[in-house]
Amino acid sequence: MEEVKVSVNLKKGTATVQRINKVELFKNPAKRFVIESDGGGFSALEKQEDGYHIFNYLRSRDSCGSPKYGTEKPIEDRKITVKEARETIREALKARLEELR
Repeated sequence: MEEVKVSVNLKKGTATVQRINKVELFKNPAKRFVIESDGGGFSALEKQEDGYHIFNYLRSRDSCGSPKYGTEKPIEDRKITVKEARETIREALKARLEELR
């Protein structure tokens, strides 16, 4: 869902246009928000019963050195505060928007 807001300042002769997109953060069964990903693995923020955790997952490799998808194993689990979770999500979404420019 996208919403557009427009503010016009005639004195300055400017207009500000904002596109507002609602993003579902934990709608998958793992309650996981992927921060970044590449062939070797990914980092994710997960919502669990005891709070928020940052996980780093690493993929196994085949005999040629190529990543084998579906073989991800967590190599790091760090519990974080709600404030850290918000900031992590904020920064990840900003980075994704910058990539689109």
